[in-house]
Amino acid sequence: MLRKYFNLFIFIIILISTSYLFLNIGKIFDPFSINLNARYQKPSLNHPFGTDYLGRDLFARTMYAIGISLKISIIALFISFILSFIFGSISGFFHNKFPDKIISWIYDILITVPLILILSAALSVLKPSIEITYLIVGLLIWPIPARLIKGEIIQIKNSTFILADKALGIPKYLTILKSFPLIFYPALSNLLFNLPELITLEIGISFLGFGVQPPNPSLGKLIFQGILDANIAWWEALFPVLVLIILMILIFIFTQKLKFKY
Repeated sequence: MLRKYFNLFIFIIILISTSYLFLNIGKIFDPFSINLNARYQKPSLNHPFGTDYLGRDLFARTMYAIGISLKISIIALFISFILSFIFGSISGFFHNKFPDKIISWIYDILITVPLILILSAALSVLKPSIEITYLIVGLLIWPIPARLIKGEIIQIKNSTFILADKALGIPKYLTILKSFPLIFYPALSNLLFNLPELITLEIGISFLGFGVQPPNPSLGKLIFQGILDANIAWWEALFPVLVLIILMILIFIFTQKLKFKY
């Protein structure tokens, strides 16, 4: 068990460090500087990914955008983890009772309706920003890990050591509280498996014009602008997409190497 938690800790540290690394790389090469004399320059030593319609360095903007996407996804993961743990625990402890039925009803609504539609509707009402984006994403992705936690709680409630503690006069809720460390790992590892989906979700809402707003770059907006300028600057969409694919592959390799199993 300690080995599993160590793997989780290492992976989370790597994720956080990677997000700050990409943000700092982007800042070093200046993702915001406009140079109209350098518009639509092809990839070169000075601009490895070329420049856009305002002469901004696409390498710097892509690195900074990846850092933002990772940061949003990581914060959304932890918001979702807290919510899933709270609601999953309540639902499991009060299984088939009124609190469980209410939470299950919320589960069904959030799982049935596509997240991209809920996010787009929410961000169209609220003022889009980085903070609002990761808050809403975190509020919407908790149902699946919460169901996992609910199942773990129900299994613990029916286990032999609960019956043994009950025979000794120890309240059931105290025994379940002692068992919470056993639930942390499956809940958090399940969320980490959903990290690529979170990143693509953030990219999707940025692609639609919500989420991260100018002057901050986002992968969704970079790809969208690259599609618009495809006949003029083929590199604008190509490099953000390639970097995104590489990032997804690396996340998959890390999750497999660290052996997140539950």
